[in-house]
Amino acid sequence: MKSKKQILKDEKAPVLVLIALITKEYGEECYHWEPLVLKAELQEDFEVELSDLQSDKIQAGITILTTDQYETNAPVFETLNYLLNNQPDDLEDFNPLEPEELICGLTEAYLIRGEKLDFSPEVRVYAGLVFHEYGMHKPPTLFPEAIMKEREGNDDSKNEALQELFDEKIKLIKKYLDNAQL
Repeated sequence: MKSKKQILKDEKAPVLVLIALITKEYGEECYHWEPLVLKAELQEDFEVELSDLQSDKIQAGITILTTDQYETNAPVFETLNYLLNNQPDDLEDFNPLEPEELICGLTEAYLIRGEKLDFSPEVRVYAGLVFHEYGMHKPPTLFPEAIMKEREGNDDSKNEALQELFDEKIKLIKKYLDNAQL
């Protein structure tokens, strides 16, 4: 079993688990605290040095829960997906997501929000470009809202690969939650 302190130190901890931890500890009002205040409270209360990545991941989860920016703003969508994949985003360079990162991030965002996400045309086009670069001929079954120029071809193997990633991400998060002492 992972203690709260271990979870906060574990840079591979799913964002969903981090959000569950802070919500249980401080209630939903902590979603409205300044990021540095929340970070300082966590560090003091759990006697842990919270990395910038962990702090950013917590803020990513809060953003998904409290705003529609993940769904409506392509740069925010990209950045939060990196964080949902335990990676900092280099805001200096344009570095489009890989389709695997997009699907894994999307999976966790759905779990965090607990409801259907309604993506703007801007985000749907961004996703369509990611899947087009991946060699897909039409939007994947896991993100049928993606806007892309459809072509003739078979995407079955790519859809299967993305579905496997989706399923594995859910298993990983469930296993982590089961082993977390919240």
